[in-house]
Amino acid sequence: METMGWTKKRDSRRLSRWHTPGDALPHYHLFSLLHLLLWPAVALFSGCCELPQQPEEPAAETPAADSLVRTRITPVTPLSAAILHLDLAVYAEEAPRRLEYHARTPYGAEIEARTPPGDKRVVLIANSPYALNYEALQAYDAMEQLESRFADEDPAHPLLSGVAVVPAGRQGEVPLEPLLGEVILVSVDNRLPAGTLLEQPRVRLCQVSTRAELLRTGPFHPSETQDGAFVSLPGDIGYFPVRPLVRLPCYPFEASDAGAGAARLEFACDIAGTERLYPQRLPSLPRGHVLCVELTILDTLRCTAQVYDGGPLRMNSP
Repeated sequence: METMGWTKKRDSRRLSRWHTPGDALPHYHLFSLLHLLLWPAVALFSGCCELPQQPEEPAAETPAADSLVRTRITPVTPLSAAILHLDLAVYAEEAPRRLEYHARTPYGAEIEARTPPGDKRVVLIANSPYALNYEALQAYDAMEQLESRFADEDPAHPLLSGVAVVPAGRQGEVPLEPLLGEVILVSVDNRLPAGTLLEQPRVRLCQVSTRAELLRTGPFHPSETQDGAFVSLPGDIGYFPVRPLVRLPCYPFEASDAGAGAARLEFACDIAGTERLYPQRLPSLPRGHVLCVELTILDTLRCTAQVYDGGPLRMNSP
């Protein structure tokens, strides 16, 4: 019993010494012992089988920066002073003409786009009051159907747009043209008997379009029209002709024989206390152009008008 008790006591002392740093076996003895014990198993294992090599995963392919080319675009317009910002959209010229690049940028003499090689159909839009939804404009066909509303136009900064085909890596010009046009009442001549005044003279446009496709160059056949508000002239008109130069902005339209549905200028005034209306049908107005009207009032019912093309829209009076 004593021998067994001593053995337990000595064993407990030996076990406790393993955790005493001063009495522990040197570390190199431990490592040597482990090496002798484990080496045969490792040798046997390595001789019986070979660990399979993991196949290397191919690197993900990313477009090389040098595969993109720089295309330089120059906006061309006499209305550059009126431009606040530009929206640029670049489509592949090859069908189905998918969108490859887009950006909104301040106006500059030159804009740069980085795109894949190939001819490009470049769209520039200036002064857009809308943030363009490019998710819906991934195809050029969708861009062609984009409309602008006349009510959202700012005549001081009109919306302009243009399209051009430019070879990638080259420099190309995109002519920018306003959608907005104007009808200008240049002069009014009163041919009524001496002393008869045209009182409270005013003028407006009737049956003009409320919206138009942004990239369309013509023809323009509006599906929705409206009559504009009257604009007053500076004063009554007597014996001497006056040049009021009243500017009436509008979207382009085509000449029509549709009677009351045709685009027209309507001059109104009071003669001897009675309101008189003088409608004048208008010829076609291309986008970005001006029609000038010189009006002659013959009597209380009739008038004549000289209407002529005033050329491209300008930011100053004709």
